[in-house]
Amino acid sequence: MNFDIIPMCAPHTEAIAEIERQCFGKNGWSKQSLDYQLTNTCAFFFTAIAPDGLVLGYCGCHIVIDECYVDNIAVSPGFQGNGIGKALTRTLTDNARTQHCAFISLEVRPSNVKAVALYEQFGFQSVGRRKNFYSSPTEDGLIMTLYF
Repeated sequence: MNFDIIPMCAPHTEAIAEIERQCFGKNGWSKQSLDYQLTNTCAFFFTAIAPDGLVLGYCGCHIVIDECYVDNIAVSPGFQGNGIGKALTRTLTDNARTQHCAFISLEVRPSNVKAVALYEQFGFQSVGRRKNFYSSPTEDGLIMTLYF
C-alpha cells in the first residue's frame, strides 16, 4: 500500500479524531485536543496519508528536554495490517533520535499482543506497569521504553 508520513496539519485533525473514536471509543482524542497540538512546541504529531489525501492513521509524542513520551499511534481499522503502524512507530523513534532524546516511552495494553510485538521489534523493553491505566475495559498499562 502506498502512503506517506507527513507532519500533522489542521485539515487532518477531523479525520484523526474519527480514527480515535473508531479505535478507542469515548477515550479517544477530540478534534479540539488534536488542534491544540498543532501549536504545542513540545508536540510532534505525524499523519499517514494515502496518495488521494485519505488519512490512514497518525502518531504523536511529546518531548520535554531529552525525554520522549508517545501519546498515541492509531491506524484506521480498515487499513490495519498494511505496515502503517510500523511506519508510524519508525517515524516516532527516528524523530526522538533526531531530537537527541535519551529514550522514548509508551504505555500499551498487555492484551494488545500485536502492538507489544511491534514495539519489541523496534527494541522497546517492558520496564513496568501502570495499574488500571486503561478503562473500558479496565486494564493495566504496560510501560515499554526504548533507550538510545
